[in-house]
Order: sequence, then C-alpha cells, then structure tokens
Amino acid sequence: MNRSRLVTLLVLASVFALATGCAQAKPQRVPDVSGKRLDYAEATLEARGLSYDVNGGGKLGVIDDSNWWVCSQQPWAGRKATKVELVVARSCAQPTAIPHVVGLNLHEARETLEASGINVDVYTYDEYYGDDYDDAIVVERNWRVCRQIDTSSTSWQEVELIVDHDCP
Repeated sequence: MNRSRLVTLLVLASVFALATGCAQAKPQRVPDVSGKRLDYAEATLEARGLSYDVNGGGKLGVIDDSNWWVCSQQPWAGRKATKVELVVARSCAQPTAIPHVVGLNLHEARETLEASGINVDVYTYDEYYGDDYDDAIVVERNWRVCRQIDTSSTSWQEVELIVDHDCP
C-alpha cells in the first residue's frame, strides 16, 4: 500500500512539474522578418526556436505561405521573446517618410514626429538596453535622441526613441 502511494505521489509530482512550466522556452532575440515572405519568416523564426501566430490572410486565411508578406511583427526585431505575432497581407502598404530626429533634444524630436502624425514611444538608453539604473525623464529638453527605430505597421506609423543625456 505504501509503495502504490509513493508511485502515485511521484506521478502527480511529475505531472505538476510539467504543468508548471519546467520545459518553458527560453526567450530569444527576435529577428526582423517584416517585409519578408511569410514562408521565409516562419522558417527564420522556427530556426531560432520562436513560436509565432499569423494574423490576416483574408476570409479564407493563409493557404500558401509563399503568397503572403509580413507587414509587421510584434515584438519588434531585437527584443527578446518566446512568441512573435506576424501581421500578413498579399502586399504591404508603404508608409510615408519618417523624419530623422537623432541628435535633437527629446522635446524637439517629439514635436517634429507628432506634427507628422507619427506615434512616439520613448525609452531611456539604460531602460532599453536592460541596465538596472533608470533615470526618469522630467525635462525633455535635457535628453538627446541617440537612436530612432521605425516600428510602424500597415495601420499606423510609430517610432521608438532611445534617449540619454550623453549619447554613447
């Protein structure tokens, strides 16, 4: 009787360990697959050990992956994730030109981009690159744009700005 109870406990412990995520995928750096054919994007993500969801494809969905293009992805290239969302269409709309704002102070950069109808996300250099120290942005004119990343999709235009007091 004790042996069967021990076996039952071991089986339950094993099931619990699997259910709680002992075999969870480790986050990987996401490659840039925007603007690529869907079949290429899928192969690239699978090679990196990333899972993905495909959104779009019209009423019938995606039947032949080589006939579809990735118009946007979430998360964006360079970020770490275990899963990527791909937005696909037969062809992707070309957005209007985004003004170059690297070197401007954050206040000027935000005004320039928002006047063009572009959404702006701002990250401090330390926050974006994963350092522990994180300054709060209080006065935008005291921060310089070090890097500008176009994160637009087919339905909106958006830019991430990486800012610091002194750009590295």
